[in-house]
Amino acid sequence: MKKRALTALVAARQKMINAKKAEAENRLVAAFAMPDIRDAHAEFVKTSFACGMSGTGRDMAENAHAKYIAALAAHGYAESDFEFVPACPICGDTGIAGGKPCKCAEAEYVAYLKRECGLQDRALPRFENIDVQRVKNLEQRADLQKIMGWLKAYSAKLPNVKYKTLALLGGTGTGKTTLAGAVALATVERGRSALFLSAYELNSLFLKCHTSPIAQRDGILTPVTEADLLVIDDLGTEPILRNVTLEYLLVLLEERLRAGKSTVITSNLSMKELMARYQERICSRLSERGTSQIFCLKGDDLRR
Repeated sequence: MKKRALTALVAARQKMINAKKAEAENRLVAAFAMPDIRDAHAEFVKTSFACGMSGTGRDMAENAHAKYIAALAAHGYAESDFEFVPACPICGDTGIAGGKPCKCAEAEYVAYLKRECGLQDRALPRFENIDVQRVKNLEQRADLQKIMGWLKAYSAKLPNVKYKTLALLGGTGTGKTTLAGAVALATVERGRSALFLSAYELNSLFLKCHTSPIAQRDGILTPVTEADLLVIDDLGTEPILRNVTLEYLLVLLEERLRAGKSTVITSNLSMKELMARYQERICSRLSERGTSQIFCLKGDDLRR
C-alpha cells in the first residue's frame, strides 16, 4: 500500500513537472515569435560567442544581454519564464527526498495512501473531533477520555509500540468503533498503512482466499497481513464458517504478531463470550501478557 501510494505520488509529480516544462517551452516559442526579442537574442549570442573566442568585448556582450532583457520585459517576459524552476529546493518538485515523501508532498502522499488503504470513503473521526464532554455519565466520560488519550499516544508511536494487539470491548454505542477509527486515521496521516475492516468483511476475505486457487491465495491476504495497522471492527458479528473463520483468524493474528504489526479489535462480546466463540488459541492472542492490551468500555449507549 505504501509503495503503491509512493508510486502514484511520483507519477503525479512527474506529470506536473512535465506540464510546467511544456508551459515554459510554449512561452519561449511565443516570445521568440517577436522579431525584436528574436533579433536581440541573436545579437546577444553572437557577441557572447565572439567574446568567448577572443577573450575581449565583455562590455559589448553585457550590453547585448541588457538589450535582450529589455526586449523581453517590453513584452512582459523574463529569462526565468523559459525555464522550469522547482518550487521545492529539497526534492526539485519530485515529491521524493531520500527515498521518502518530501515535506512538501506529505499531504499528497497521505491522500494517495488513504485511497490505497480504502479509507478515503470511510467517515473516520480524528481524535481532536471526538467530543467526550457530551457524555453525560461523568464516570463514563472520565474512562472514555483516559482510553482516548492512551490510544492517541499509541497511534503517534506506531510502529514502535509495546502492545501489538489491542481489544476494545463493551456494549453497543460505547465508542469502540469511533476510537478504533481514530487510531486508523491518525496512523495513515502519519504516513503508515492502515486497514479498517468489519469482521464480516474480513471473514469474506478469508472465504475468498480459501476458495481461490492456491497460487492466488497469498496475494489476497497480503494487505491485511502487511498493513502497519489492522482494525477488525465488530468481531463476533460475522458467521463462523467451517475451516475458514477460526483457522484464518488465528493465522492472521499470529502472522501479524510475529511481524510486529499492530492489530486493533472491537467487539460487543466479553472475553468470556469471545472464549466460547473463538476458543482459547485465538483468545490467548488477544490477552497475551506483554503484547496485548484490553480496554473495557462501559456505560450508556452514546448513539441515543
